[in-house]
Amino acid sequence: MKVKCAVLLVTLLSPIFCAEAEGLDGNFLLSGCNGPQQSFIHGWCVGQIYGMAEMIRRENREGATYYWKACIPEAATNQQLLDVVKKHLNDFPQSRLQDSSVLILMAFRRAFPCPK
Repeated sequence: MKVKCAVLLVTLLSPIFCAEAEGLDGNFLLSGCNGPQQSFIHGWCVGQIYGMAEMIRRENREGATYYWKACIPEAATNQQLLDVVKKHLNDFPQSRLQDSSVLILMAFRRAFPCPK
């Protein structure tokens, strides 16, 4: 039990989890997406991506017309969504200082444009 508590304490105090110091920007997002699959930071990354994708899909079903409109296919897998965001972050490193949510929306809009 003491070992588990010590590991938890070290993990929580680790610089990678210091969101205020790093900011929830594209650099933090990319480090999480590239982190070990069973890690908290990787789970945060994929959770944010999947949540944003579901929000966009729901808004599309309801006919929303927000500026971030993207038409994510229902058949797109979670791994494909993760790959799209990672590719966007790698292709546009200069944009990584922006908020992670905005970057995810930009990646989806670029990868899954809506028909005109």
